[in-house]
Amino acid sequence: MRRRIRFAIVLLVIGVGCFFALRAYTKSTAPNLPNAATLFQSVLPTLERSGVPLRLPTYITAEGQRPAVKQYSPPSISTTAPQPQPERGYLAILGYSPDCNGGNACRFGTISGGMKPSESIEESFEQTLSEQSQSSFQEHRSKEPLSRVKLMNGIEGWFLPWFCRHVCTDAQVVWDEYSYRYSVGVKLGDRASLIKMANSAIEAGGK
Repeated sequence: MRRRIRFAIVLLVIGVGCFFALRAYTKSTAPNLPNAATLFQSVLPTLERSGVPLRLPTYITAEGQRPAVKQYSPPSISTTAPQPQPERGYLAILGYSPDCNGGNACRFGTISGGMKPSESIEESFEQTLSEQSQSSFQEHRSKEPLSRVKLMNGIEGWFLPWFCRHVCTDAQVVWDEYSYRYSVGVKLGDRASLIKMANSAIEAGGK
């Protein structure tokens, strides 16, 4: 009888833990942008000309979008024309205006894909990580650390947290897939939402 009671208590504890873990997970990602599924349609032909298999997210976190204030409604986020790349690849800016070229004031985030360099993700971002560690603006940086992340289809990537100096960087999830390196980024973004964003891009690219 005691064993049964203990077993029941263990199941109850596990059940309660799973319930709160699920609640925590569902609350950790922001709602999707309403136009996320159609955001890239206008620039799709240009992106496809890069020759790199596209990984375009269908989930883009609404967290961090300019809030509406008195007598001001923020413009909708629209993708600009892809930015010129010195090597084979693509870079699309998620901006508040069609002519945003990636400036801090108009940029919401970035999407990129290109040939995988010889350096690892950690080596490629060594300078960025060094700047983060030396930053004196500790209160103006993400509370979430640099970390490896598990993505769908067994893919492993890295979460690169944001920090602010003169301007604020995009938090990113970066991953390698076959011979290519991809990234999704949102200014002041959080880890959970960016993982979800990356997974949506991987899933969409596999269809």
